[in-house]
Amino acid sequence: MKKLLVLFAAAAFVLPFLSSCDPEDKPTQKVIMEPAPTAEVAQVFTFEEKPLYAMNGQKHEIVSIEFTEDNRYILGLSPVIDGSSVKPDTKASKIGSVVTGKFTLSGNKFITQGEYQAQMELLESVAKIVGTGEFKGKRKMNSSTTPEEVNANRTWIVDNTYIKITGGINAEAGFKGCDFQEIAQFLKDNGAKIDPSKVAGYKISEMEFTGSGSMNIAFSATSSFYGSYTLSGENITYSFVVINNNDILAASASGKLTFPANKKAELILNTTIGGYNGTVQFSMHSN
Repeated sequence: MKKLLVLFAAAAFVLPFLSSCDPEDKPTQKVIMEPAPTAEVAQVFTFEEKPLYAMNGQKHEIVSIEFTEDNRYILGLSPVIDGSSVKPDTKASKIGSVVTGKFTLSGNKFITQGEYQAQMELLESVAKIVGTGEFKGKRKMNSSTTPEEVNANRTWIVDNTYIKITGGINAEAGFKGCDFQEIAQFLKDNGAKIDPSKVAGYKISEMEFTGSGSMNIAFSATSSFYGSYTLSGENITYSFVVINNNDILAASASGKLTFPANKKAELILNTTIGGYNGTVQFSMHSN
């Protein structure tokens, strides 16, 4: 009897994920959301003369800073190798890690909070950072034109994750939120050759899509995954350039991004999960 109750509970949890994939359940009209709160000031500034930033005792150049539609910033960093006899070609610097946080507006100043705290004014070709100086670069305003882009360009919170894997092993399950270590343990319990400790702390706190084409997955206890995405109608593809010690999610994939209701999203990806073919579905909401 106890085993039967467990099966009923599992079925009740997984059923919403399965039913959300039914085409008959999709709304007959497109959901069109209001633009995210700071959509009109969302932009990315790419530095040519790069300010320095210290993180975990390591010097970094700030390659770029993006202010997103939903009051977040994404700081793109490139490590500086001390003691080098050759000065790094700063124009060729690539983003090796990111720092994210929230920002507020005060007049024309962006005030960042969290790990990187600064007051910044972005002009056409100069970023003025209070207490640090002026740095040359290029500013590009974000632009979203289609309903899908306007809907997507905000910060998303993962409510539930559904995993189905095939090829070598066959398993599927639903999870509250998205904790990579929990998912890895499930895969290991079903025969996958995977080490859950490698993704300890990889619990998604936010997923961001911006009008500049940036995609960022922020975790609660470790660094972010960062890269780019393209959205054509419901079709989405992504490619990460910063993925760190990941042993779960592939660096690139494609799938569908749909919006079943206002401030609700479903991201379905056909990809490799822990090295196995599979599907992962994120059910998300925005505030």
